[in-house]
Amino acid sequence: MDRSRQDPLGRSPLLHMEMILYVARAEKRRPELAKRLRARRKLVADIVQGAQSNGGNNVQDPSWAAAVVLALEDGFRLHRLIDPETTPADSFLRAISDLMRAMGLSSG
Repeated sequence: MDRSRQDPLGRSPLLHMEMILYVARAEKRRPELAKRLRARRKLVADIVQGAQSNGGNNVQDPSWAAAVVLALEDGFRLHRLIDPETTPADSFLRAISDLMRAMGLSSG
């Protein structure tokens, strides 16, 4: 599946951050971005719940875990834009792998 067709902002971190900053200044646009954020949170929460069903440790609140994951992604996107020399392109994926291991969701 071509993620760029499904999530065009996923391949353009600067555009994603610009959109967030624009919405922060344009209150009438917040519901649009909030809708997108809620959909992303639900998708990640569903993934967390699915992983639990396949033998992972119990996450008490998959919705909260999803919010944390997305905040982590946004943070690494921002850090990569600010300082690409010390923020590897795979920082987010590495952090997720570490979290999955800590939660017992990965054999690695």
